[in-house]
Amino acid sequence: MRKISEQINLSAREKRMLYFLLCFLLVMGGWFFLLKPQLDKGNELNLELLDTQIEHDNLQLKLLEYQNAPIQLEQVRAEIKTIISK
Repeated sequence: MRKISEQINLSAREKRMLYFLLCFLLVMGGWFFLLKPQLDKGNELNLELLDTQIEHDNLQLKLLEYQNAPIQLEQVRAEIKTIISK
């Protein structure tokens, strides 16, 4: 049997096209199997981070309301006293 390379005669143009195709397939394979999953995972983590930051901000607002509750209570008591004294 003859070697495959001896059986197939490719012109220089065909060899360049096959080389380009191989490079293109390697780049696209790397994109779809390596980079794209990592980018998708990064996007998911960014969304999770945003959700966590929103939850944190909401809890901070609730904490401020809780910390200001005694002041508001005193204001309401003063209003009640002024209403009762009339």
